[in-house]
Amino acid sequence: MPGIRTGTLACDEAGTFYSLSCEDNGLYRFTLDTLSQPELIDVMEYRVNADQQTLEWSCNDGSLYWIQYDNPNGGWWIKSTLIQVDPATAACTTLF
Repeated sequence: MPGIRTGTLACDEAGTFYSLSCEDNGLYRFTLDTLSQPELIDVMEYRVNADQQTLEWSCNDGSLYWIQYDNPNGGWWIKSTLIQVDPATAACTTLF
């Protein structure tokens, strides 16, 4: 496992892995050689949930796509957001 607490993992065609940390809201990247010391790209502007999310790499446009779930009030209603993430900067674009 990478040196961060995470519930997501995406991999690009070059073998670089991307993961979101539920401890510090960071987007990290690493390879098999740097697995124990993942590199922080930046902190996400959305809250990273510990167990309800997914992160995928798109070979069509070189972006990451993240479905982020949030339950800010602890009630029955969960808000979900589809976000395009720039893997170089962690910049987020809300799509839905």
